[in-house]
Amino acid sequence: MMAASVIFAVGTTLQVVLDGGDVPWWRWFGLVFWWVVVALSARRAVREGRSIRAFEAAHGRDAGRQRPVGG
Repeated sequence: MMAASVIFAVGTTLQVVLDGGDVPWWRWFGLVFWWVVVALSARRAVREGRSIRAFEAAHGRDAGRQRPVGG
């Protein structure tokens, strides 16, 4: 999700910049919206990484990993 959000955010930013900032309100709304989504996605990714590292530190590196049956 984060990669797609970055693409939309950069694309919307380029549209606004190339039009000289004289664009309809909905483009400004889209610009703000996509950068907020990027920030929230980055925050979520950082939190998940910390959570995984804390879990692995408490339970071992391979804790929670599933192995194929019979293999």
